[in-house]
Amino acid sequence: MSQIWSQFYPPKPTLTEKNLLDQSGKVFIVTGGYAGVGAEMVKILYEKNAVVYIAGRNASKADIAIKKILSTVPKSTGRLEFLQLDLDDFTQIKPAAEKFLAQEKRLDVLWNNAGVMNPPEGSKNKQGFEQQLATNCMSAWMFASLLRPLLVSTAQISPRGSVRVTFTGSLMAELGAPKGGVNLEDPNFTQGGGKSQLYGQSKAGNILIASEFAKRVKDDGIIVLSLNPGNLKSELQRYAGKVANTFNKILLHDPIYGAYTELFAGLSPNITIADSGKYVIPWGRFADLKKDLEASIKTKAEGGTGVAADFWVWIEDQTRQYISKVGIRFEAPRYLTATISPEAAAILRAYPKIPFASFLAPFLTTPSRVPGIRAQFQKAEDVVEEDLIARYKLQLSTIEITGVPVLVIKPPVNEYEGKIMLNVHGGGFVMGTARERNALHMASEMGITVYSIEFTLAPEAKYPVARDQCLNVYRQLAHEFNAPKDILAMSSSAGGQILLSALLMAQKENLPMPAGVLLYTPASDISGAGDSAVSNTSRDLLPTPFLLELVKQNYQGDVDSKDPFFSPIYGEFKQGFPPTIITTGIRDLMPSNSIRLYWKLRDIGTKVELFIGEGMVHGFTWEETLPEAIKVRKEVIKVLKELV
Repeated sequence: MSQIWSQFYPPKPTLTEKNLLDQSGKVFIVTGGYAGVGAEMVKILYEKNAVVYIAGRNASKADIAIKKILSTVPKSTGRLEFLQLDLDDFTQIKPAAEKFLAQEKRLDVLWNNAGVMNPPEGSKNKQGFEQQLATNCMSAWMFASLLRPLLVSTAQISPRGSVRVTFTGSLMAELGAPKGGVNLEDPNFTQGGGKSQLYGQSKAGNILIASEFAKRVKDDGIIVLSLNPGNLKSELQRYAGKVANTFNKILLHDPIYGAYTELFAGLSPNITIADSGKYVIPWGRFADLKKDLEASIKTKAEGGTGVAADFWVWIEDQTRQYISKVGIRFEAPRYLTATISPEAAAILRAYPKIPFASFLAPFLTTPSRVPGIRAQFQKAEDVVEEDLIARYKLQLSTIEITGVPVLVIKPPVNEYEGKIMLNVHGGGFVMGTARERNALHMASEMGITVYSIEFTLAPEAKYPVARDQCLNVYRQLAHEFNAPKDILAMSSSAGGQILLSALLMAQKENLPMPAGVLLYTPASDISGAGDSAVSNTSRDLLPTPFLLELVKQNYQGDVDSKDPFFSPIYGEFKQGFPPTIITTGIRDLMPSNSIRLYWKLRDIGTKVELFIGEGMVHGFTWEETLPEAIKVRKEVIKVLKELV
């Protein structure tokens, strides 16, 4: 009771505009930043030279607030922006997040300050959810989740713990919420419930969301806190009656004090990563939660009820269809081990990962989305590839072999005149080009001319078009270059399926085999079988369901996924199959495929090498400066040199 009473009459604030340091170079978002606590926050931040986005649905109110702040703080070097954000409509979270992500390269603190309190009975958001639950909890969760990738990337270049997210609670989370914080059996209170319970639930819900969010980003160096800004005069009381407003005048404080609470949570240098997930009360201090909320935050294994985790999952389930319309947004992988290089850890943190990818796979992998995915991927790759070509001093030209474009990549010094490396590039069958990184590395590091096939991508061409194009090219080159003596063959990822299938067909035709085969993380089984397809689905760059859907909708056609030529692991490899090098990584979806292929080739007497990268994800060898990739590529080239 003393803690509750102290929130009505708190001690003096410890962080105000008087002792807040300069915030130049930082970018902040304050939802509801044009009124009450939010407006006070924005003014203080702008006065300290920050870039501040006022996120809300009322552009005219924002315009008035911005003009007022600009007139009262004329010397700031910061910037004020309005961001259209309607938390009452799930479909409007997407445009707001995407607009911000398109405009800014960093986000230092997100204050989820906006909310609604005690609207008219029966009020619902645009999607039919109880309005306070939807606005205060669900939309705030969606907005923060969509901005999470930028928060993570900002944290990587900022002091640890300086990047933060706050969710707004209330004293009513302790006084008015149902037991445990939220009513998971009936979150919308369709069976009835008092006004105070509805509002209290939405505020307790934010405390639970903050605790779960904190667990998910702690390893990224991001702090997430929930807070009670205080008992304040604000627009939240717009639905209160005359009697309530009379008492409000006695009990409520000016909004500036709520801003001090939020300043403490977002910017206090005394808060560390160890504090992430905690609850802040007026005017900037930590407090214990009541016992039922503490139990909700703990998992059942920790002796709690697990309500917070269940509430998080419930929100995910209810908002998936709206998240899916955002397109591809990313979050960084977690659970990095201590047995990999610092460079690998940094790369793994920066690697993109699609949130809700398993659920969203059918929506994100449709043929209509492929051009956008392909363009986004290649735009990034073009920069890297052109840099490698220039630094490696490679000469590129395009020829046609049996009507198929082939990119010829020549090193500045050719150590293997008259010999070539035939390459089939990766890219999930739907993207990538013949000048992929692995082909460029090979030409430079081994000093051999690479013939890289520009096969027709899916969905424009389904299986077996790419396989047959590569087989035709190989057939012609085998004749021209005196296979097996003068030809090596290599592939990456999906290219492994194409190359292995083509070589199985070549064996069937009794064509001469290449001198050796290199398979970088090969997709030898497209059926989804294998232990690692299950155990690594959340640890690799993309989950198994996403890749299977991508293949099914764009490449597979009518063929069975275990057809011996479609999934070569089920094919009949004959004696005389060339010496083979296989690479994979511990986090790769496909080490099971690679290990099974290794033993299958050994069983027929093929000389085969298997290189496994500790802690490595799919396709890791294309990273030029990654120590683990460099080591594997060097060992690969040693073996290849013995073969030619």
